[in-house]
Parts: sequence; structure tokens; C-alpha cells
Amino acid sequence: MHRLLGVQKVFIYKTSSSRELDKVLGHYIKEGIVEVIPWQITSFIDVSHSWKPKAGGEIHYNGQLAALNDCVYRNMYTTRYVALTDLDEIIIPRKHSNWGELMNFLEKQYPYKEGFLFDEHHFSNSVDGDRFAYKEWNNVPGVNILRHIYSEPVNRKSNARKMILNPRTVVQTSVHHCLKCIDRKLFVTLSSDIAWLHHYRYAYKTHLGSNKLIKDTTLWNYSDQLIKNVNSVLQATHILQATQ
Repeated sequence: MHRLLGVQKVFIYKTSSSRELDKVLGHYIKEGIVEVIPWQITSFIDVSHSWKPKAGGEIHYNGQLAALNDCVYRNMYTTRYVALTDLDEIIIPRKHSNWGELMNFLEKQYPYKEGFLFDEHHFSNSVDGDRFAYKEWNNVPGVNILRHIYSEPVNRKSNARKMILNPRTVVQTSVHHCLKCIDRKLFVTLSSDIAWLHHYRYAYKTHLGSNKLIKDTTLWNYSDQLIKNVNSVLQATHILQATQ
């Protein structure tokens, strides 16, 4: 999906992975789009395995903050922008077909801004749409994001956001905002009509009925090419044949 959005390089900080995932990562490494950073922090430090405060450990959540800052400094002078997201998150433009078009728009709309924050929308992976339910994918590990099109209403006051930023403006970043930057006025929170952060996860607001969820099929704009590309990778790595 990130390739369809025009991303040039993906850095993955890997603590562990399955055999199937290693095959997929190897495929993308050969193609030059992925670089895996072995994140062996657990061999040296007692880490917390939860994002929640006071979860124990000598360092927060597998050293997530250290990984984010490493990524910023690793790419400080090699790229115009860095996106800081989790594996289950994707920034999806609402008015543009890819990130290149999106960033060109933002540079014109906000000529003096260097960091852009996107509202997080939770798409519950427990609520499935019937479309794109391919039986040949049933035994493939992972989540079929095309089937998860119902999001929870956003509370902007408490909403967690993720960023695309110019790494040269950052001294120290956190997960949802820049802790220390050369000027906080360089960062802007975008309205949801420009782009959403799709977060595919378990239901956050479990009290909500299905009638309170918001149906959004923006991701389906990419479905034809995404399905073709996913099948191509599954076949190239022999995962599809092995699971049938």
C-alpha cells in the first residue's frame, strides 16, 4: 500500500518476525523499497511491552521513542520528508491519489510549514465488509485492510495524531508530536478533509453500536492495483501456494 502511495523507502525496526514475514521482507529488500533495522534492544534493556504509562521496564514500549528518533536522524540529510507511523497505520489522502501530490498541495497551502499532523481514525478489525473476502487469502497471516471500512467517530480534543515532517526541523520527536524542534510554529494539524490516518486495530470504543460507525471506502480507490500487487508478492514468496 505504501508503494502505491509513492513512498520511496520504508524503514522497519524489527524486534521479531515469523518465517512468512521474513520472506515478504526479503522480497521488498531485494526490490530496494525496504530496509530492515535489527532492533535488538531487548538483549540489553528490560523493555515495556505496552504503550500505557507505568507499564514497567527500563524503557518505554520496546524502545519506540529511540527507534523513531533513530529514523529521523538516520534520514536527516537524505530525504525531504519522513513519515512516522506504526505497522497498522497508513496515511490516506482524501483529495489526492498519492503522497507526492498530497505534499505538493501542502507545500503550496502551507508554504512556511515543515511538519504535518494527521488525525487518527480507528478502523476496527473486528468489523468486516463482505467485499474483498477472498477465500484464497483466508490462511494468509495478516489483516485484509480492504475489508475494514468502518471507523469510529473522532474526538479531536483527545485524538492521537501521526506526522510527516522535515527531519531537519527535529531535535527530538515523540510518538504523536515533536518534543523539541527548531520552531513549533512550523507544525500544523490538518483537517480530516485533506487526509486521514487509518489505524487498523481492535475496537477502541467498544460501547458503540455498528450504527454509530462511519463507513469509509476511500481505500477502495486503490483496490485493483493493491490486490494485484499483493497476489504478486504472495506468489513470488510462495506463501499463497503454501497456504492453499
